[in-house]
Amino acid sequence: MSITAVVVILLAVALSTVLVLNHRADVAAAERQQAIERQEQKAAAAQAAAEAEAERVAAEEAAAELEEARDVYESCRSQLGPFLNALTTVDARLDVGLSQSDLSSLVGRASVAYNRIDIDELGTGRCLRAGGGLETAFNQYVSTVSTWNDCIYELYCDVDDDVLPGMQLKWLKASNQLDRSEDMVESLDPDGSDYRADGDDSQV
Repeated sequence: MSITAVVVILLAVALSTVLVLNHRADVAAAERQQAIERQEQKAAAAQAAAEAEAERVAAEEAAAELEEARDVYESCRSQLGPFLNALTTVDARLDVGLSQSDLSSLVGRASVAYNRIDIDELGTGRCLRAGGGLETAFNQYVSTVSTWNDCIYELYCDVDDDVLPGMQLKWLKASNQLDRSEDMVESLDPDGSDYRADGDDSQV
């Protein structure tokens, strides 16, 4: 065999070895890339699952908070509603005028509603404060009933001159307090446009 032939054979063997090594390197690189892609896919899937779980938990918490807020509102409304309605009737009737006996009768009905309130059901937040406001308005009306009644039986008392201005001032204060208390109650309604969570007293 000639030297040339030997050289050719050696070159062929070397070239073949290089090609095999290059092929193996390419296969290894491809396998590494596939492994990286699989890891990335697993990480993406795990992240998506975690995000979905977080969204599910958040949705459940939001639903529970909404249900709790509705319960708070309904409880407050059931306790204060009749009392509020009775006092609102007094306020509305005063706007058109009524007698001392009519006022006494309407305030008496409000007293019945007041006595039916279970203060423990009002909680410690805005509903309780709304109830306190209604009580303040109620006391204003009670005071004017007594004042008016006393004046009727006083020989030298003139209702229009002696007691009406003071009673009208108390009625105005009671009316304003009714509005504030009703706003407080309605702000607890999570389905209403003015809802604020109990404890968030901004603009209340």
